Amino acid sequence: MLVLKSTLPTVGAAICVSHTCCDNFILRAYMLPSIVHSYSKLLLNGQFPCDQPTSSHRYALFSIERIMVVVVSRLVYRKGVNLLVGIIPPICK
Repeated sequence: MLVLKSTLPTVGAAICVSHTCCDNFILRAYMLPSIVHSYSKLLLNGQFPCDQPTSSHRYALFSIERIMVVVVSRLVYRKGVNLLVGIIPPICK
């Protein structure tokens, strides 16, 4: 849990694959509920827009050209790996 507390304060947004996972993530990682989103069945691009970073954003310290994806998962198909397989290739293009 110390890893979560020390590494996640710089996260600009987070996606969880269930409401239970979202609630646990907010509690254990001390995240703001407003930046943690839950998508239990699908991910629609319009519901999770990417902003251009400004000085008011917490992630404005990082380069605009660089996107960092961090995955904390058990790597089970029904626990979000299918979402990961679908989203990583477009992000890396």
